[in-house]
Amino acid sequence: MLQGMVLLVEDHAVVQVDFEEMFLQYGARQVQVAPTVSEALRMLDSEKFELLVSEWKLDGDPCLPIFEKAQDRKVGSILATRFDVDRAHYPQLENFVMLRKPFGPEDVAKALKSALLRPAV
Repeated sequence: MLQGMVLLVEDHAVVQVDFEEMFLQYGARQVQVAPTVSEALRMLDSEKFELLVSEWKLDGDPCLPIFEKAQDRKVGSILATRFDVDRAHYPQLENFVMLRKPFGPEDVAKALKSALLRPAV
């Protein structure tokens, strides 16, 4: 399913490990982890990613700038969060796949397929 690199924006170690294992099983060449918004933005500037998976907030900082940059770079994106995010308030999230926490492997597989099929506008 995956072939390239995945950028995982997450600050919880257990979630990082779970996601990384799943993405590698789905064929990711490599999973890079960014625990902060600023590090994720820097990584998006310096690497080419096939997929972005990000939480909605990291340490209180909204991750919206990460999604905007991913959209500019045409990176498939998944918003994995426990927060209620109203897309009507954030039109820049229109093309992103929502993955509600808690989730299982089947949920991740479905979100991956959707994210890789959706064109980043």
